[in-house]
Order: sequence, then structure tokens, then C-alpha cells
Amino acid sequence: MNTRETQLVAKTKLEMLTKIMPKKLVLMTQHCQQVIDNTSPDPSVQLIALYQLMNEVYEFIDNFTPCHKGCNHCCCYEVSLSEIEIRFIEDNTGIKRKQDRENIKLGKGVFHGKPCPFLTEEGCAVYPVRPYVCRRHVTVAPDNTCCDTNLSQTVLLPVVRFEQIDEVFGEICKRYGHTERIDIRQVFEPLSR
Repeated sequence: MNTRETQLVAKTKLEMLTKIMPKKLVLMTQHCQQVIDNTSPDPSVQLIALYQLMNEVYEFIDNFTPCHKGCNHCCCYEVSLSEIEIRFIEDNTGIKRKQDRENIKLGKGVFHGKPCPFLTEEGCAVYPVRPYVCRRHVTVAPDNTCCDTNLSQTVLLPVVRFEQIDEVFGEICKRYGHTERIDIRQVFEPLSR
């Protein structure tokens, strides 16, 4: 299948997915702000609630994606995360951030092709507490060929996005007091491989 055909199949699948998504899940995405606001004023608790909501929505989407355990292409993309996510990983894994963190602004693409520090032979070592961008990065391409890091920045494919979920995540980061995003490789040391 050539690139154009892959893009067309992905576009068609995405359109179909939005039409057949269960109403309960559609409503969850549309009203996720209320769901989060009804949990707790604590941004950390709100993040957990958002992740739980996303797990439910993306469980349905998993039926339409070539993404699977063992395919680690996206683990070599840039993985930006916020302070609340850094704390969430630290608090739930015991893994601590680098003391000499590279706190510099880097241009786009600097980390593309480099593995995430949490990628092991078994897969993601922090999967249950993985960052937001990892949770929402899903393709509906017919296969994962275009996900390869050599193609991923040149072949544009439609991806699943929920604007309301993105907005709520941004709001949670604001409530936490930190909206700056930094690549995961600047924050955490690679685990032993």
C-alpha cells in the first residue's frame, strides 16, 4: 500500500470510528470538564480522573488501531510532559528525576528517533502512569509502517483527537501551576536495558 492509499484508509477509518463510537463515550469526551470538576479541587486527583476517562474511551478505539504492545515506534518520538506528570510518575513508581535536569528550550525534532528512557525490552516500564501524550497518541492507519521514525515526520496521517480532553488536560496543568512542557529525556535517566 502506498502512502496516499494509507492516508486515505486512515481518514476513512477515523470518519467511521467517529460515527460508530458509543454515545456514552461521546458524552464522556464532550463533558469531561464536568467529570473532572466533580472529583476534587486537587489537580493530581483530577489528572487521575482524566486518565481513567481516557482509558475507557481509548479502550474502544484500540479495536481500530494497529498500535499494540511490542510496537515501539512512538516511544522514539518526542515525549513532552508537564510538571504534574513528572510528579505523577515519581509518586507512583519511585523513579526520581535527574538532579542536573537539562532545563533548556530545545528545537522541535531534537529527540525524534531517540528511545524514551522508560522503554525496555518488555515495553513501557511506566505504562500505567505513562504521560498524557503517550495516552492520546493513536493512529488509525491500516498498519504501523508509517509510524517508523524515518517516515513519521514526512507522512502525515489523521490521528484520533478529542479537543475537550486536550483542553481539560491543559486546565489541570494550569491549576497545578506549571504549563511548561519538557521532553521526558531531559527529566529522567534511561532505565537499565
